[in-house]
Amino acid sequence: QRHDGRQMGSTFEEDLVVWAQSPLGGYLLDHEMRMLSTRLPRLPGSSLLWLGYPGRGFSAQLCMQRERTLILNDAVLAKSELGERFGSYLCASVTALPLASASQHAIVVQHAFDQSRDVHEAVRESARVMCLGGQIIILGFNPYSAWGLRRRVCGHFDDAPWRGRLVSLGRMQDWLQLLGFRILETGYSVYRLPFGAPRVPSQRATRTDGLPVGGIYVLHARKEGPTFNVIRPSRQVARPRLVPATVAGRISAAVPHGAPAAGSTVEGDGAAPAR
Repeated sequence: QRHDGRQMGSTFEEDLVVWAQSPLGGYLLDHEMRMLSTRLPRLPGSSLLWLGYPGRGFSAQLCMQRERTLILNDAVLAKSELGERFGSYLCASVTALPLASASQHAIVVQHAFDQSRDVHEAVRESARVMCLGGQIIILGFNPYSAWGLRRRVCGHFDDAPWRGRLVSLGRMQDWLQLLGFRILETGYSVYRLPFGAPRVPSQRATRTDGLPVGGIYVLHARKEGPTFNVIRPSRQVARPRLVPATVAGRISAAVPHGAPAAGSTVEGDGAAPAR
């Protein structure tokens, strides 16, 4: 065990639970839950998939869906009281979800993509299990902020939440649009430095805006179907014309069997040999 209370060789979720007990970690998760409290009731459908650690402030009353599933990458944490509050829980990787395709109406991703080794594959997997018309909300750390800068210069790269691969909001938008999603909302929040003991987040502080230096970003999108690019030929290629079988039969019947072709000469009586 290390001096900060974390176990050697612990998983990302275990480190995140310990970090959430700190003033900074508790502030961030409370801040995000306040942001989600106005967005969760608007999610459609009857099934909700939650990827990532939501924190102690999660309340099932915020979700309108009857079927709620929590997916984490750690068996001990998923079987805790937090998993029971969701109704069902699964231990799986975000790059290999044990769910049927087009089976989920709503997905909330709370920093689960930040810890994935293959973020692009994790996004594709979430798109696979979502049905048409479903909506996804993604919360992620902004790599172009003070929080992202701390991740780059922090000496403890193995600590959550500072380890992992941070993907910018712009790239996440591009990936979702290629997978057939329509972007409904984007914004940034948490403009304080990732140090010290922060204050309790206010309702005004949980609003998002377009300043791209916030510590976290939120992305809300709806799946409308895959997009295709139609490639047309640059020039018309001449195709051979087919002769109907009836016309071909008439031509063959009009020419006697063994008749010479047009323009040829036949040697015989009274005919001069060809020179």
